[in-house]
Amino acid sequence: MDQEMEQSGMASLYDKPRSGRPPKLTPEEKDLARQYIKEDPRCLKQVVERLSQKTAKRLSISSLKRLAKKAGFDGNVSENL
Repeated sequence: MDQEMEQSGMASLYDKPRSGRPPKLTPEEKDLARQYIKEDPRCLKQVVERLSQKTAKRLSISSLKRLAKKAGFDGNVSENL
């Protein structure tokens, strides 16, 4: 680590790209999903369907719940019909 710091200076302190699966949704599609959740937070199954029809991508309900939590929804999301 010390040798890397000497060679690249402050740039070595920043995170480097990591391996892993790329996000399923683009930032625009995430915004769309947040909008759908905001419109109907009690019915994530319908949000999944609407998002699937619009983007041709299928997300799980748990992924939508995670997205809602990151977006600051207060827990009033449900997977009910």
